[in-house]
Amino acid sequence: MDKWFAIKTIILIVGWIWLYQCFVTVADIEPMKTFIPHEILGVASDAEVKVVKKAYRKLSREKHPDKNPDDPNAVAEFI
Repeated sequence: MDKWFAIKTIILIVGWIWLYQCFVTVADIEPMKTFIPHEILGVASDAEVKVVKKAYRKLSREKHPDKNPDDPNAVAEFI
């Protein structure tokens, strides 16, 4: 067996294991479990792209920290 083939195979296996561990880690993050963009924007899950963009722009204007200077949570809400 060619040693380069063995090295490439080992690198590929380690890469897949690392990728799986990243997926498991991100899946366990609590905000990611509740992040449903269509619900946040108030559009249907099968909405057209231009409807989603319009809703996003409207919500970003409403939640922008410059529009809400008195709200201490404005930055977190905007993000």
